[in-house]
Amino acid sequence: MRLEGSEQGLVKKHENFSDLNSARIATLLPYVVIMLLFALTTMEKLERVPVEFWLKLFSIVAILALSIVLLRSISQMNKVVLTISVVLIVTVMGLNWVYERNEPKILTPAINFIAPFFPSKETITKW
Repeated sequence: MRLEGSEQGLVKKHENFSDLNSARIATLLPYVVIMLLFALTTMEKLERVPVEFWLKLFSIVAILALSIVLLRSISQMNKVVLTISVVLIVTVMGLNWVYERNEPKILTPAINFIAPFFPSKETITKW
């Protein structure tokens, strides 16, 4: 393969390519050492984090990913079927919370308001 005039100039210009790289590495070496020291201290700190935290974090990421997949598939669903499904799920979950009284603490005032109108485990055992 024969090189044109401008290409020959480029080859001659970069003949000392290894010298150029070694000079760049020499100027970057202190920064690399400092970053490795910071990375080591960060890794030491991360090793002290309990395993439960990593499990919870992984669970949250997995739930988020599954939610996105689920929402994309739901967006293509028939809206009437979707509405009936959501109402049914929310109703069953709400009635379970009223019966068992195991609702999230933030929803306790709302459940306390509607609980007298529905049976609960405490009122059933009194009969």
